[in-house]
Amino acid sequence: MAYYDLERVVDHAQFATVAATDDGALFVFSKEAGETLTFEGDGPPPYLFQRSFTSQRWVKPDIPVYTTGEQQA
Repeated sequence: MAYYDLERVVDHAQFATVAATDDGALFVFSKEAGETLTFEGDGPPPYLFQRSFTSQRWVKPDIPVYTTGEQQA
C-alpha cells in the first residue's frame, strides 16, 4: 500500500488516502473532489498528485491530474 496526496491547484485544497494503486487512489480522489479525475489531459492541470511509500513525507504533489468534465455523485 502507498500513501497518496492530491492538491487542487486553484485553492490548494489537500486530499489524502492510502491505496494499492495509482488508479485506486484516483478513484477515491474523484469521489472526494466531486468530479471524475484522469492522468490524461493537456494544458495546465487543475490537480497535482503524489505517491509515497512512507507516512513520513513532505507533501509536494507534482504529477498532473485532469478532469473529464463529469461530476461524481
